[in-house]
Amino acid sequence: MQYNLKKLCSLAADGIWKQKILFGEEEIKEYGLDKFYSLPLFLNESVFKRDIDCVCVYSFIHLSFQEFFAALFYVLEEDEQMKYSVTPNRDAKLLLENYGQSGNYLMLTVRFLFGLLNEEIMKDIEKKIGLKISPKIKPDLLKWVKPKKLSFSSLHDELIYKLEEFHCLYEIQEESFVKSALDRFTEIDIYNYPLTQMDQMVISFFVKSCPTLKSLWLSVCKFGVEDKNEELTPPPAKRLCLQEQAEPNNSPVYLLCQALKDSNCKLKILKLEKCNLTVACYRDLSSALSINQTLRELDLSYNDQRNRGVQDLCKGLKHPNGKHSGWRGVVSQLVVVGLSPTCSVPTRPSQNWS
Repeated sequence: MQYNLKKLCSLAADGIWKQKILFGEEEIKEYGLDKFYSLPLFLNESVFKRDIDCVCVYSFIHLSFQEFFAALFYVLEEDEQMKYSVTPNRDAKLLLENYGQSGNYLMLTVRFLFGLLNEEIMKDIEKKIGLKISPKIKPDLLKWVKPKKLSFSSLHDELIYKLEEFHCLYEIQEESFVKSALDRFTEIDIYNYPLTQMDQMVISFFVKSCPTLKSLWLSVCKFGVEDKNEELTPPPAKRLCLQEQAEPNNSPVYLLCQALKDSNCKLKILKLEKCNLTVACYRDLSSALSINQTLRELDLSYNDQRNRGVQDLCKGLKHPNGKHSGWRGVVSQLVVVGLSPTCSVPTRPSQNWS
C-alpha cells in the first residue's frame, strides 16, 4: 500500500507542475499504478470517444486530493523508491521559489505542505498509513514565510500573496513555529478587501498567537464573504471554527472578537473604519472589550452610529471587569475614534462627524 501511495504522490506532483488534471493510460503504467487495486479510491476513470476509438483517462477524485498528494511527495522521507521517482525534482525550495509566479496554481499544494509538517499530523500519518514524513524542510519553510517587512500593508500589490503566506502559517498550527516566523511582526493593514471566513480565521489566529502584533487595520473591508474556492471538506479544526462563525447569533466579526478575548492578545490598535458594522457586530465587540486588557485605540469611523448596537458597545466599554472600565473612578485607557458623542467613554470623533 505504502509503495503505491508513493507512486500516487509522484504522479500528483508531476501533474501539478505541468498543470495537468487528466492522465492517460500510458502515464498510469509509467508510474506503475496500473495494477494498484485501490486506485479507484483516489482516481476517477473516464472514457472519451475519439473518432472511431475510445480513450481512457484518469483524474484525481477532486483537485484537492491531487494537491494533497503532491505536497506529500515533498515531505516524505527519502528512500530508494523516492530517490528514483519518475518525477525528477523533490526539492521543496523549488516549489516555494516558483510559488509567487505560479498564478495561484501552487497555492493549495503549498498550504498542504505546511499542514503536513504539524507534529501531530506527522505522527498520525505514520501511525495510520505507515508513511514517514521528514521535518528537514521546516527551516526552508520558515525562511520563506518570514516577513521581509515589520508590517504588512494592502497598499502594496502583494496583498493576496501575503495573505496566502498567513494561511500557510495557520495550517501548521504550531505556536513555536508561528512565533519564530513573526517574531518582529508589528502591523497588519488591509484596505478595501473582501475577507472570507477563512481569512478571518487566519487573522484571528495571529491576533492570538503573535505577541508582537500591535496594530490591526481593516478599513473598508467586507466580512464573511463566501469563498467558492475553499476546500470542500476542511480539516476538523477549520470546520469547527466555520460552524461557530455560521451560528445565527454570531456576527460577521465574531471570530475577531473571540481573538480579542484571548489572554495572549497584545493588540493595541484596532481599526474597523467603514466596515458596515451591524448591531450584532457592536454586540460582539462589546463582549470582547469587557474582557480585553490591552486595546488602547478603536477606530469605528464611518459606520452606522444610529443603530442600537452602539449603546451595547458603550456598556461594554464601561464594564466593571474590563481594564477599559470607566467605573470605580478609573479613567478608561481606551480611546474610541468615530463613536457617537453620546457614549460616555473617551472618544475622538472622525473627521466628518456630524
